[in-house]
Amino acid sequence: MRRKREKADISNEYGAELRPLIKLRMAKQGIFFGPGTAELLENIDALGSIQEACAHMELSYSKGSRIIKNTEKELGFALLERWSGGASGGGSRLTKEGRRFLDCYKALAVKVQQSAEELFAECFEIKEEEKKQSD
Repeated sequence: MRRKREKADISNEYGAELRPLIKLRMAKQGIFFGPGTAELLENIDALGSIQEACAHMELSYSKGSRIIKNTEKELGFALLERWSGGASGGGSRLTKEGRRFLDCYKALAVKVQQSAEELFAECFEIKEEEKKQSD
């Protein structure tokens, strides 16, 4: 109960509920994977189509394709299985390696956010104590 009260005190002091927001990105030489790419892959997997996923995100197909190609190049494996037209039309879905990478990224992002929230609460509790001592 005390933690909730301390959070409420911090929230009131700053006029809104203040919290950390962490955006996890992956890099080698440069950043190549982050929340946007993860969302694109999730949409492709859900919709079965790169084109539909890009349209859903209001992203051009060419940009979406470049993002995927660059990510696959950086990782060294295919994220998607693709098949072209025919009577049933073309489509895409995550490869086994692509699904594993996306699942690991999402799990890490959750843990990083949780850690940031814990550190945030710890740091602001200290600041609250310092403020009370100086009053």
